[in-house]
Amino acid sequence: MQIAVQGDFFRKEQAPVENEFFTQIWLHPARGQVVQLVFTATGPETQAHLQQWGTVVPLVAPAWLPVANWAHKWKFRQQIPAMLKKQAAKLFIGQEVAGTDIPQLLFIPTPQALDFTGKKGKIMVATQWAAAEYTNLYGIAAEKISVLPVAPPAAFVPVEWQWREHLKSQYAEACEYFVFYGPDATAADLLCLFKAFSVFKKWQKSSMKLLVINADNALLPDMESYRYRNDVTFLHQLTVEEIAPVTAGAYCLVHPVAEDAVGMSVLQAFQCEVPVITVATPALQETGGEGCLYAGKDDFAAMGQQMIQIYKDEALRNRLVLAGKEKAAGNHIERSAENAWQLIQELTS
Repeated sequence: MQIAVQGDFFRKEQAPVENEFFTQIWLHPARGQVVQLVFTATGPETQAHLQQWGTVVPLVAPAWLPVANWAHKWKFRQQIPAMLKKQAAKLFIGQEVAGTDIPQLLFIPTPQALDFTGKKGKIMVATQWAAAEYTNLYGIAAEKISVLPVAPPAAFVPVEWQWREHLKSQYAEACEYFVFYGPDATAADLLCLFKAFSVFKKWQKSSMKLLVINADNALLPDMESYRYRNDVTFLHQLTVEEIAPVTAGAYCLVHPVAEDAVGMSVLQAFQCEVPVITVATPALQETGGEGCLYAGKDDFAAMGQQMIQIYKDEALRNRLVLAGKEKAAGNHIERSAENAWQLIQELTS
């Protein structure tokens, strides 16, 4: 049985944690199944990463398409459907609706209008909130929605005191630090992060540092004029094995990404027994529960005050750590993989 998978799921260098999650739920279980995987790929790095798992079909937009978004539509309306037919695929796993009659299993965690009328398959989301939004706002039948809670890789675990001190010495000049993991952060998210850190530094006057992991350099504000630039360290192209201990060594994870409908960063911190400050959105509140402090979208002043609060109140920090640990206990990547493959079997039987 041929199953086609959209290669855009796998962004090994930019988003290694997310790449590892999708590798665990789509690819590893396939080796124990009677299936063959066919991937769509748009770049050489993606192709090289996926060749070990199955056949890779490169997709290149025709040069005569005059507008960039036409190329995107062409891919899902023409190229992918043609590839699915040629490969005799029984299922398409993707991140966007394709113009095909075969069943589709789509991971689209942010509720949005979709042309899914008459299509076979299911839409996967990460929260009950998103499932309800798809049904109530966009009229997609509840039986076509499936909640697939995400879980970070097993590398995200707490570290002992001695190792934490080593991490502080290696990355933060032997100081305590806040951490931010931001492969999908927008320019506005990063600006909010730095403004919140400024509030913390202005009022607390501590030696605390801020480590920014895998953020897009092109979206960063002008750091030369940033007053606390010497207390910020940018860590680029870190792997899962590097991100996990840096997260575990942090005093707190700060996550001002309001458009995050998955909450992977929050769960990474929870598994490492690190408290979280994030945005009060329905998705992140469902994911974070009592393990987070919440601020409004772009409310850097409130977020900065919460950074001060966690820094000064050890009892509060301990309560958040305990609540986050309990929340993370219900999410396991093996369970996510099992649920995903149950859906695949349901749609291909």
